[in-house]
Amino acid sequence: MINVVIPIIDNAQEYSKSIASIANKEDVSILVGVVESLENNLDLPKTAVVKVFRDGSQKEEIINAMKTYLTEGKVVICRRAFTKKEFDSLIASDAQVVYFEKKHKNKVAALFKKWIGALIKAMFGVKFFDGDISLIAFDESMGEVLANVSSLSYSTRVDRWRGVEQATVIAERPSVKMENNKKGNIKMIVSAILSVIVPVTITILVALLGKVTFLIGMLLFCIDFVGLAGMFLILCMLFFNLQAGQRNFADAEEIGNN
Repeated sequence: MINVVIPIIDNAQEYSKSIASIANKEDVSILVGVVESLENNLDLPKTAVVKVFRDGSQKEEIINAMKTYLTEGKVVICRRAFTKKEFDSLIASDAQVVYFEKKHKNKVAALFKKWIGALIKAMFGVKFFDGDISLIAFDESMGEVLANVSSLSYSTRVDRWRGVEQATVIAERPSVKMENNKKGNIKMIVSAILSVIVPVTITILVALLGKVTFLIGMLLFCIDFVGLAGMFLILCMLFFNLQAGQRNFADAEEIGNN
């Protein structure tokens, strides 16, 4: 069985077309999570399992809540509407994890992302999937693991898998950005700036208003170094959020089903 998890918080008609294109597949279990205001806008096959969540729920929150309804088999997470060809190419691969190829237009930017990605792997123990995970498929062996993880959303956005064969296929539609807490990201930017400004300001004031001895100089150096290290760490966390989306999402609140 292929579990197809589809969170819908917008573009109900587009999703309806995508679901209709795979509705006749006998080995597919369509699991739809939709916000309450869009429930009546969907035109779905009777075989689809539909769960309704409160308005304002985010896609990743719905994905987490839909973990309960996974059955044994493959798992496909659909973060956007898709074509039949895209879906077929995902499930046709024998790799354990399959997602879309993402071409890097700027080689310098691609190299920078690779370098930062390596640092994040060293710090957080995870790395990014090297492609577009708007749609991502996991084979049966991976599906068993996903059914028992604490966060289905997080486990399908970052690559924590070791010794797993991965493959990419060609996408026909553009990717979507991962969901983020914009206010949280702004706070991180402000914190990164302050972590440098504050120690530098202290250093300047001490240098101008007092006598800088060797010990005071070393202390100021340590304060500045800690500030720079803090800024670097915060920026790495911000990069992580921008690439893979907000790290933690709660489960969406279900209010009913069809």
